[in-house]
Amino acid sequence: MRRFSISTVMLLAALLVSLPALSQDIISTTIGGGPNGIPAIDANLYNPYGMALDSAGNVYITSYNQHRVFKVNAAGTISVVAGNGAPGYGGDGVVGGAGVATLYRPFAVAVDGSNNVYIADTYNCIVRKVDTANTITTIAGTPNSCGYSGDGGKGTAAQLYYPVGLAVDTLGNLYIGDNNNCVVRKVVLSSDNISTVAGNHTCGYTGDGGSATAAELSSTGGIATDSAGNFYIADYGNCVIREVTKSNGKISTIAGNHTCGFSGDGAAATAAEINQVYGLAVNSAGTLVTIADYYNQRIRQFTVGGSINTVAGTGSACGGTCGEGGAATSASLDYPYGVAVNSGGTVYFANNNNYVVDYFTVGGILNVLAGNHSATVETLIDNAPPQGVVLNYPFGIWEDPTGNVYMADSHNEMIREYVKSSNLVKFFAGNGTYGYLGDGGAATSAELRQPYGIAKDGSGNVYIGDTYSCLVRNVNTGGIINTFAGLVVSGSAQCGYSGDGGPATSAKLYYTWGLTIDSKGALYIADQAEHVVRKVSGGTINTIAGIGGIAGYAGDGGLAVNALLNRPEAVAVDPAGNVFIADTSNCRVREINATTGIITTVAGNGSCVFTGDGQATANGVSYPEGLAVDANDNLFTSDYTNRVRWVSPGGIMTTIAGTGTSGYFGDGDTGLPG
Repeated sequence: MRRFSISTVMLLAALLVSLPALSQDIISTTIGGGPNGIPAIDANLYNPYGMALDSAGNVYITSYNQHRVFKVNAAGTISVVAGNGAPGYGGDGVVGGAGVATLYRPFAVAVDGSNNVYIADTYNCIVRKVDTANTITTIAGTPNSCGYSGDGGKGTAAQLYYPVGLAVDTLGNLYIGDNNNCVVRKVVLSSDNISTVAGNHTCGYTGDGGSATAAELSSTGGIATDSAGNFYIADYGNCVIREVTKSNGKISTIAGNHTCGFSGDGAAATAAEINQVYGLAVNSAGTLVTIADYYNQRIRQFTVGGSINTVAGTGSACGGTCGEGGAATSASLDYPYGVAVNSGGTVYFANNNNYVVDYFTVGGILNVLAGNHSATVETLIDNAPPQGVVLNYPFGIWEDPTGNVYMADSHNEMIREYVKSSNLVKFFAGNGTYGYLGDGGAATSAELRQPYGIAKDGSGNVYIGDTYSCLVRNVNTGGIINTFAGLVVSGSAQCGYSGDGGPATSAKLYYTWGLTIDSKGALYIADQAEHVVRKVSGGTINTIAGIGGIAGYAGDGGLAVNALLNRPEAVAVDPAGNVFIADTSNCRVREINATTGIITTVAGNGSCVFTGDGQATANGVSYPEGLAVDANDNLFTSDYTNRVRWVSPGGIMTTIAGTGTSGYFGDGDTGLPG
């Protein structure tokens, strides 16, 4: 396959493609996909749920609505253990591929003594294992087949129903809180044999003092084990904590009085009210249990057979930084979920709706371990590792001859640059604030309004489609930003259509979407809202295709300036000066002949659905938003049906990436069906 560089990508694209990989028909993510490799306190965590610790003190976190599992090391750096951020099921068996696998709302995580990581992939109704080679496999449950079956056989042949709790004991047994089945299951890891070890598959509250397998449980959540092999159950539907003793297999209630509420601090744990505990931890001796008391907005501890007390939280829910940096008992929590405790007594818990993981020692200060209190927006970090950044609707991209890549991170209101020599992504323009400000100053201090287009000329000047400012701005080689095209009056950008034949800075533009540069340094602008393509050469602006303010489809075979376009969103130019236009809402790609100025359709038949590959003008192209053309006149276009299409010089269209199914999966593969 020929190599190419995409200059503009469709709005839905949240990844950039490795050019060397494409030359081998392999797709991979090179920029984006974070948070990864950055300070944990700068990461966004979207509902952290499960917690676990390994012997080295690394903290593992399941992020339920990010469909990922993260690890925070002793240096405070967060990294992805598993999950690419998109919901689904895939990736098993790919060596080293856990980070690009798909999970679906993972609840719980556990780590064994060999540092294998176990994940309750809850909505896939399975448990998965990430080994020390970062390869993920399913070890219990049947993917996407929820139920209750398989005891006495292989774990991978069994059915689970929303596993939400996990624990590994020192003997190599994995315990699973099989929530909707109201049981606890055990998988012997050496043989993959599965059995039920607590609960009789009837949801209720009976059986204390008898065999655990004859008892009724209700909504089994977190599981913990001690060094003797006893295991502990957050029986959250019953608002109790129960223990199963290994020596006799009997079950007993050790905290909670089966009334959901809050009472009992300072008194016997079995007389207290607790309110739906999802996460718990127990010390090695099995004497001290820590619980995340979800609806009571507290972390509580009790001794088995003794009293219970609140060790963090006031009982009032509070979103944000409500007490971090102060005494843990004076802080307000927001629906705490998972909890883990190290051998020194430090308590880590998932402060779920605050989107952070906090930690404290009993009687001490509450601190943040991970998370920036945002569900979806990572703290913007300059000079970040390329796969550590979180992009927010990346649109235009441009690769220069040195291999540096510029990307319009539109909803982060900035342009970022991947610097090949340092292998880092830095801020290039925009300060992350939506607005129009900063001409004549440093580009990184300027405000932008959802920039979509990006291009760079041979002299090193970078042009930005400052889309909702209705301007094109340029950044010179000294890093200073100015308005290059579009009208600004008294500091206010003016949107409209005017100015042909005059200075570009006196013309009105509207939504400046796609940009490109030709070999002579002329800039082309896809003015989406005015349905035209305009060209700036020598500082003078002219319309080269479309009639300002009039949408439609007409004019093929005639002069492009008399044709009608409909919301063009991308533009590209080949070495001969022929101009290609993504006529987006006409679901076509059109070409202006450099010699004659005549416009023709070169891809799409007006059908906005995928009708197949073959003759480009005889098949549908769905809302093309990205275009590129290479030196051999191969044309590449994005297709809103989740594909990238290639149109050969002979006019044959072929899908080269995407299966037509939306999602994020397939790194390390061809990116094609089959």
